[in-house]
Amino acid sequence: MLMIISGILAQSCTKDEEDIFDQSAAERMTAALDEYKTVLTGATNGWVMEYYPEEEQAIGGYTFLCSFSASGEVSVASEINTENYEAGETKRSLYKLIADAGPVLSFDTYNEIFHYFAEPSGSDVDGYAGDYEFVFTEVSADSVIMKGKKYGNRIVMTPLPEGQDWNEYLQEIVAIDEQVVFGTFKLLINDQEAAVVEKSDRTFTLEYTEGEEVKTMTAGFIYTGTGLKFYEPLEFGGVVMNRFEWDGDQSTFICTDTGVNARIEVDLPENYRYYGDYIGQWTFYYNNLSKPVTITQEVRNKTYRVSGLSFDFLLTYDPAAGSVTIFAQDVGTYNGYTVSLCPWDPVAGYFTWSPTVGLVSEWNGDPEDFEIIFKNNGVWGTYVADGFLFWMFTSSGASAGRYNGGESRFPFITMTKQQ
Repeated sequence: MLMIISGILAQSCTKDEEDIFDQSAAERMTAALDEYKTVLTGATNGWVMEYYPEEEQAIGGYTFLCSFSASGEVSVASEINTENYEAGETKRSLYKLIADAGPVLSFDTYNEIFHYFAEPSGSDVDGYAGDYEFVFTEVSADSVIMKGKKYGNRIVMTPLPEGQDWNEYLQEIVAIDEQVVFGTFKLLINDQEAAVVEKSDRTFTLEYTEGEEVKTMTAGFIYTGTGLKFYEPLEFGGVVMNRFEWDGDQSTFICTDTGVNARIEVDLPENYRYYGDYIGQWTFYYNNLSKPVTITQEVRNKTYRVSGLSFDFLLTYDPAAGSVTIFAQDVGTYNGYTVSLCPWDPVAGYFTWSPTVGLVSEWNGDPEDFEIIFKNNGVWGTYVADGFLFWMFTSSGASAGRYNGGESRFPFITMTKQQ
C-alpha cells in the first residue's frame, strides 16, 4: 500500500510541475537570454557600468561605458588609460549571452580597454582580478545588476542619458580623480570629527575609537562626474552615507544624501606642498656649487621632469605627504652605455640602483623663500642617500663606470625656487 501511495504522490508532483512550467528549462533560458539582449540593446546611448575588480573591492571601482548591438558587437570606453587607448577612446569587440549558472553576459573576445583588469600581469595570472563574465541578477530597462562570475563583485549598469557625449562624461570623472591627490582625510558627522581616513587607490580606511579600543573599517568607492559613490552605503555611528560631491575649493567631499550632515575633508600634514608648488625655475645647489634647473609637469600629480643638469631626470610626487623624491632611474645613453641616476652615500662612498632608495624633499616652511633639502628616505640600511651619481651600465646591466661626459656627482642637495 505504501508503494502505491508513493507512486500516486510522485505522479501528482509531476503534474503540478507541468502546470507551473509550460516550457522546458532550456526554453525558459532561451527566452530569458532573448529578453536580456533586448534590454541591453535598448539603451540607445549605451550603459554606464560601475565595475569593481579585486575581491572585497580592494582597489575600488572604475567606470566603463558599453553599447551593445543586436549583431553581437559591443563598443567600450573607460576613464582608464591603457597602453594604446586614452581615457574616453572607444574600442569595439564581441559579446555573447550564454547559458551557464543562469544567464551570463560574456565579453568573450579580447578588448584592450575592457579586459584591462582581467589581463595577466607578469607572474600574476589574475592581473587585477577583474571579471569579464557576469551572471545576471536583476534586469530592467532602468538598471541591470550582475555579479562577477569568478570574483563575485556586484556590477551595476544604468542607461547613459540621451545626448550625453561619452568622452565628456568620462573626462568629468578623470577630472575628479586628478583633483583628489590627497592621502589623508577626516570624516566629520554633524560637524564632529568621527574618524581619521586614509585613501589608497579608491578605498577609504577609517580609523576610529570605540570606548578604549581603536578600530578600522574599509570602504571601496567609485568616482562620479561630481564626486564619489560607495560600493555599499557607508554606515558609521548610525549614519548611512552613500553619495558625496567634491568641493575642489575646500578639498572636501560633502554628503548629498537627504538628511545627512557629513563630509570627508582633507587633513594635510604640516608643511604640505601641492603638486603645482614645485613647478618653475630653481637653483640647484650641491657641494657649494649651483646650477639653474627647471621643473616641469611630466604626469600631473605624479611626476615632474627636472632639466638643467647633464641629463634630465624625474621627480616623484607624494600626494599624501606633499613632498617629492628622487629615485634611481635610467636617464639616457652615452657611448653605447645606459646612464642611470643612482642614489649615493658620499661619506661611505657607496651608491645603489635599487628602485626604492631615494632622496626625499623637506620644505623649509617659508613660502616667500621656498627652499627644499633632499634627505635620505631611510630604506638603504646603514647607508645614507645624501646625493646621487650619473653612472654607466652595459646592456647586460654590468657596471661600466662613472659617466665622464660631464658633471656626474651631486652630493648634499638643496634647491631654492626663483620668485
